[in-house]
Amino acid sequence: MATNVRRPITYFALTPAGSLPLALRSAVRAAVHSTIDARQWAGLIADAGRDTDNPMLRQCGQRLRDGIHDSDLTQSLTCLINDANPGNATLATAFAQRGVNHQLAGRDSQALEDFDRAIELDSGDV
Repeated sequence: MATNVRRPITYFALTPAGSLPLALRSAVRAAVHSTIDARQWAGLIADAGRDTDNPMLRQCGQRLRDGIHDSDLTQSLTCLINDANPGNATLATAFAQRGVNHQLAGRDSQALEDFDRAIELDSGDV
């Protein structure tokens, strides 16, 4: 299913009782796809928090959005890694993508650490 189709479904899942882990897993996939998608997912999470008067959800979306700098998603991915508890496969994807961002920024040692961590978590999918 494309990320664009999941946005409205996830928004409605977040509004009543919430499925933040599902939204955060989707946010990781969006970060892999593009910076634009990552921004849209962060906004969706923040909007759902605002619309449901859920400060935790709103702040989570805001932290994700604030962690995106130009095309560098390192801080946003760090937030997802530290706060999301998305399961090993998604966590491995987040570490791998953060590794790519470190590598693109010339932070090779940090990139290698993240790539190693991704492989430790899910060697079959990275």
